[in-house]
Amino acid sequence: MDVSQMVTLVERADALHRKLVEIRGEFPVYPFDASVGNIYDACRKEAGDWGERPGTWERKKFIFVALSLMSPLTLAGARLRRGLRGKMARLMGCEPTSVSHDIRDLLFLYRNYPSFRRDVERYREASLRALKGVPVTTLQTKKRIFS
Repeated sequence: MDVSQMVTLVERADALHRKLVEIRGEFPVYPFDASVGNIYDACRKEAGDWGERPGTWERKKFIFVALSLMSPLTLAGARLRRGLRGKMARLMGCEPTSVSHDIRDLLFLYRNYPSFRRDVERYREASLRALKGVPVTTLQTKKRIFS
């Protein structure tokens, strides 16, 4: 890679970062300390109570809903918000690594399985009803990708 290619790459990355900063206000984000338990309960109730622990499909649906409401950029490949993985794992009675592994295929499932998508939308609506009154913030990016 020569210098001009590196300069072009850095300029593109900077432009993408500026676009992200521009649109971040369009993504409401719920604080997970106050919200993840409500989302879990809403999904569980909407699913018809999945017992002591959710099955794999229900776990993935909950994770998708939780991420879409509390860490939406994670669905696009960004890092998970600190502490959220452990909090979700404790609620579901699984290991934090299970949450990380489940995140990898969520968009594929959402795009390719209509029943998964329908359930996620239903769970999301139930979760939004459960979160009425919880204060919403917007996405924050603490540092630039390139200086």
